[in-house]
Amino acid sequence: MSRIGRFVQVRVLAEIDFPVPPQYHNPWLHFGAFETAVKGTAMWPFRAYIYDDVGGPSIWSISDQFYFVSNSSVFFAGCALLFLAASGNKLLAFVPLLGLMGYAIWLFANVGDYEYAGVGELFAIFALAATLVAAGIWVLLTRIAAKFLAQRFTLALPRYLSRTLSILAAISPAITAATVSYDMQNVPLAACSTDGVTFVVGETSYFVPREFHAWVKVEEQPDRNFPYYTAYSELTRDKEDVKWICTATANGEKPLHVVELKLSLTRVAAFLNATCVTDQGQTMSPCPGYSPPLLENIRSVVVAETPDRMVSNTQAWHSKRRSDVTAGGDLTDGFVCIEETYNNSHQCSSWRPIDRKSFVFAKTQRLPGRQPEELMHDLDAAIAFLQAALTPEPSE
Repeated sequence: MSRIGRFVQVRVLAEIDFPVPPQYHNPWLHFGAFETAVKGTAMWPFRAYIYDDVGGPSIWSISDQFYFVSNSSVFFAGCALLFLAASGNKLLAFVPLLGLMGYAIWLFANVGDYEYAGVGELFAIFALAATLVAAGIWVLLTRIAAKFLAQRFTLALPRYLSRTLSILAAISPAITAATVSYDMQNVPLAACSTDGVTFVVGETSYFVPREFHAWVKVEEQPDRNFPYYTAYSELTRDKEDVKWICTATANGEKPLHVVELKLSLTRVAAFLNATCVTDQGQTMSPCPGYSPPLLENIRSVVVAETPDRMVSNTQAWHSKRRSDVTAGGDLTDGFVCIEETYNNSHQCSSWRPIDRKSFVFAKTQRLPGRQPEELMHDLDAAIAFLQAALTPEPSE
């Protein structure tokens, strides 16, 4: 198999129109700003132990989801223990509320000037308030249950044992949530995390390294407003998805059938530009056939069994008879280039069948001064390069 995944080191943020999971598609939140706000303020006391200055993993390589769940679990456990202790001192019941109020005042007194400033702070306060309320309700329920059991079965436990069981019962939801969340993001040390996995689209297999930051759509889900894409990358926020892919592929030992595979060529090009100039990189596949202009004008490549919304919307321009549209071929094998007349820039898209069940769709950047013929040549070269680079080599 191709082993380009062993030396890929690209970590480039997704393009604006690149697909993100539906939980991030929110009409009043921009994912990037929301993530920055929450990470930068809501969990500020723990930031130095989790993220470095550029937002990457630092000391602990844990997922963003576990990062938030674990901190919420600690807060839940602390509130539960204080509510439990309030049976002896009523004032202790007000400590979590006063602490949350003080934290809220500090957060909003130090709101940054980034986009959607205050959104992360507001989300954090509401989340912590909900956690506080949940802890109070849970402690109340455990006390009611303990009294009922004691009366029903006439239990007379030693005082130290009764207190121990009460404490364990109070913090059990926090322990359970943190344990489950940790297991969900605990990616095994196997081929699926160190080398790559094989995705099958239609009748064609593609060996994709984790470092390529691909998105795959496992099956059609027409009942969703947004198609669910599973991320296969090295980003900490994608560890749950990678764990799922590892499970589905038996840790990378068997291929996974998907209906769509999406790649951002920006990531691939950035790696090749940095790696292929080295003496070691020049001997690695696919460096011998690579040159920087090969991918620098390509935005994204999609291999799919059926067209998604982006592909369908682009193909809709194919039939338009306008001076700013250049098209050729048909809806099975064709292309379309759209011109922005104000700056004489073009963006071209191309699609063609790969086998009887799948096709490839590629799109260029919007580039001033480049003509459709030049961009179509770039697309053809990029598609040929990717097909050769990602196609598994026959087993000897």
